[in-house]
Amino acid sequence: NENWDPVIRTDENGIEWALVPPGTFTIGVEGGGRFLIPSEITVEEPFWIMVSEVTEEMTDSIGFDFPREDAFADRSFPRVNVQWQEARDACAAFGGRLPTEVEWEYAASGPSDWLYTYEPGPALNQPGFIVNATNAGTAGPPGQFPENASWVGALDMLGNVQEWTLSAFLEFPYDEDRAENYQALEGGQGRVLRGGSAEIGIDNIDTAARFFLDPEASGPNLPGDVGFRCVAEF
Repeated sequence: NENWDPVIRTDENGIEWALVPPGTFTIGVEGGGRFLIPSEITVEEPFWIMVSEVTEEMTDSIGFDFPREDAFADRSFPRVNVQWQEARDACAAFGGRLPTEVEWEYAASGPSDWLYTYEPGPALNQPGFIVNATNAGTAGPPGQFPENASWVGALDMLGNVQEWTLSAFLEFPYDEDRAENYQALEGGQGRVLRGGSAEIGIDNIDTAARFFLDPEASGPNLPGDVGFRCVAEF
């Protein structure tokens, strides 16, 4: 990871994207149970990932409206209270799509397979470092902790809010020959959430952790800590 210097571009709407180069990494982690059995994956094509989680200010910049109010009055906070399909629609409006969980974990952990987005060791005794500035158990504006940027320069991939991915929640080890099953766009299985959140807490946050949610969850079944970021083709 240390050999990569982040490449950031800003698009015509002022949105920052970080370049993710091709490479090989391990998805999953030893000792994590059947849903985290590790396997080696090669990402063959470069892609762009948003530097920050999507905010209401960002969707305002492209004229995209969600069908329900955000949980946060401050439009600089991550956009939450979003269903999976709504997140997909927003990413399409940004000229991208939701990341697969392979793309998400690779952008977070890199070829060095870091379990944390920063080099292992610093600030692990400071929950606020990966949760939020006040450690109040709620999300905050993106980028409060630039030190925890991933190896490609993506911010807040651990903590703040959980992030939707394109992928269905299936058992590991990940099978590249059945990749289409993990990216199923139909069916009722849960979709993978990555990154954890301020509400989940530091003990359950690392680059391998997987959570899931019904893609059509709504009302009280749609947690207030679920947001998203997008990827785009290189």
